[in-house]
Formats: sequence, structure tokens, C-alpha cells
Amino acid sequence: MHRCLLPRRNSAVKSGQALNLELAKRYVRWLVVQQYAAQTRYHYGRAITKFLSFVRDKSILKTTHFDIQEYLAVCAASGQSPKGVRSELYALRVFFDFLNLGGLVKWVPPRFVQLRPIKRHIPRVLSYAEIRQLLGATRTRHERALLEFLYSSGCRTGELCNMRVEDIDFEERRVRVRGKAGERVLLFTPKAAKALQRYLGGRATGYAFVDQKPSQRIRPQRTKYGQWQCHWKIYDENGHHRLTKFGFIGAKENLCYRQAFEKFSQLARNDQLLRPVGLRPLSDSAIQTVVHKIGLRVGLKINPYSFRHTFATHLLDNGADIKIIQELLGHNSIRSTQVYLHVSKKQVQRVFERCHPRK
Repeated sequence: MHRCLLPRRNSAVKSGQALNLELAKRYVRWLVVQQYAAQTRYHYGRAITKFLSFVRDKSILKTTHFDIQEYLAVCAASGQSPKGVRSELYALRVFFDFLNLGGLVKWVPPRFVQLRPIKRHIPRVLSYAEIRQLLGATRTRHERALLEFLYSSGCRTGELCNMRVEDIDFEERRVRVRGKAGERVLLFTPKAAKALQRYLGGRATGYAFVDQKPSQRIRPQRTKYGQWQCHWKIYDENGHHRLTKFGFIGAKENLCYRQAFEKFSQLARNDQLLRPVGLRPLSDSAIQTVVHKIGLRVGLKINPYSFRHTFATHLLDNGADIKIIQELLGHNSIRSTQVYLHVSKKQVQRVFERCHPRK
């Protein structure tokens, strides 16, 4: 009797796991249809993979709100921040909404789980002097254009990554970008326009900010037997790595480094050694690394969003309306913009001195 039931149980477990994985794959494809940003799709997909690993053999269709609570408790115990735990819950809500709309579940368990509200963080804002220090600490055209554009436009890093040269209007100083808030138009200052034009150097297509990888060079290496060897990558017209070539020179030729370099260069003269500029955008992590490195030069701990917060607060300090700032930041809700009312000390002081009867 047991011999008969055991294979059936294993078969049921395997079928449950297969169903979970199939639903997760369909969910990720559905996120593409819904036009979620690539980074959001990645994080939501990773959250569902972690949750499936947590429930193991249990069918995702039999999940309850107690399973969701237990999973979030495990995430919190592992050291995940309150914001990270909340992101896990949001991802699960979207996933179970997908299952509910498909008629696979009659209710959405994550909707029955509520977390305590997170205390709103008041961002640190850079002063005018600190902005000047940071701009003065840039060493390349790439760094200068990056900082000038972050401060002058208040854009998100995702929007900066996806920004293309074809969408930039230097005459009107505006650019169409795509990111978290969908498609919107950014405005930027004349100084940012000048820095951006110097960085682009006449390039008219491709991503605006690209990987600053050094050009590929022919570098012969000598073996202990006196032979010379070298390898180089070949790219196609789309910038994809097509193949790697290897060259070899025997010890009998008795060549010095310069002669070996010239011979290998001759062998590679018809190969496409350089990846076309503008085909690969600068990643979010690369932007953070560049900004962090510039901050360390002047003793400041900053990230790209420091410039976004500073952009909004400096506009408010100089009399900009909160609704205008909301539009420039691309916020869907005014509540997201109102945090800068608590940051702008100059605005508060100005109103206080104007309105207090004992001024």
C-alpha cells in the first residue's frame, strides 16, 4: 500500500513545483505586457522566486495570509530593512492580483497583511557651496556632464540610464526620458547643456551616458619558453562580442616586444576591435559608483538621489510653487513632493519672518 502511494505523492509534489514555476514565468511575461520598468520586473521576479523557495512543495494556489506573514518575518529576521520587507509585500500583492485576475485564486492573501507605516525619511540636502565643491572635483567630461545634469534636471537614475541623444533638444533645453513614471520631459540648464555637448563630442545617436571602458589594446605576452601569444575580442556592428581571436609567434623568430606588437597588430588590422559608442547604457550601479567617488574627493557621502533632493529644495528656496516642483520631479502624488516642505529651512524662515506679528 505504501509502495503504491509514495510515487503518487512525489508526482504530486513535482507537479506542484512545476505549476509554481510556470505561473512565475507567466507573471514575469505579464509584467512586460504591463510595461513595468526593467528594474521593477527584475526585483518583482526575484521576490517571487524567493517566495517559491520559501513555500517549497506547497502549491502557490493554496497559500494563505499566514504564509505571507511567516515569509515576511523570515525576511525581517534575515536582516532585511523595513523598506525591503515592504517591497517584498508589494511584489507579492502584484503577483497574487495577477493570479486573481486569471481566476486561479478567489482572494488575494497579501492584501490581508498590513505593515506598520514607515516613518518618512527627510533627505539630506547639499548646500550651494557643497554643489560647487563637487562640480570642481570632477576630473573628466563624463563626470562633469553627469553631475551637471543630475543637479539641473532632478532626474531619476533610471531615467538617466535610458536617456538617448536623439531625444535631446539643446535649443529648448529639454529631453524626453523613460523610467519609473513612464515617459516624461525633463528640463535642464544652459550649463548642463554645455557640459553635455562637450561630453557627447558631436555624437548624434545612441545612449547619452555610456560605459567608459578603455579601448581594447593589443597586448602581447611572452611565455617562459620565449614564445609570444595574444588574444583580442571582435565585435559586430551592433556592439555584441562575436568571437575571440588568438595569435601565436614561435620562439624561433626571436622577436622583441615591439616587433611582436606590430605583428599582432597586423594580424588584427581587419577586425572590429572597438565596440561602437552609445550601444550600451551606463548602469544604475555605475552611476552610483561615479557619484560616490566624486563625493569622497571632497569628503561628502552622497548618492545620485542627493542631487534630486537638492534640486527640489533649491527650487523651493527660490520661490518655486510646490505643484511646479511636483511636475519637474515626475511625482504622481503631491504627498511625495511635500516632504521638501520640511526640508526647506530657508522657505520656513522666510514665511516666519514675513508673517509673525512680533517680527
